Amino acid sequence: MIEKLKLLTKFFIKEPSNDLQNKLHKSLFVMLTVPFIRGDSIKIDCFKGSVISMNLFYLKLKNKNNTIYIPTSFIYDKVIEVRQ
Repeated sequence: MIEKLKLLTKFFIKEPSNDLQNKLHKSLFVMLTVPFIRGDSIKIDCFKGSVISMNLFYLKLKNKNNTIYIPTSFIYDKVIEVRQ
């Protein structure tokens, strides 16, 4: 996992030139800063739930009724409320 992140960091260290690179760059930053962990109850915008998993592309939340997939790049400039 660490080696993959190092390779991705080297690849995206340049200024992103298109939308896909920009989104991947944001996702990588979120993954490296780890603002929450599996099992945390969080709220991002109007989305609430417990963190099930997170990868470079999606954050998976589970609430009473639904499973929610949020693009990881979407989280980059959002306020994240982590409930203890």
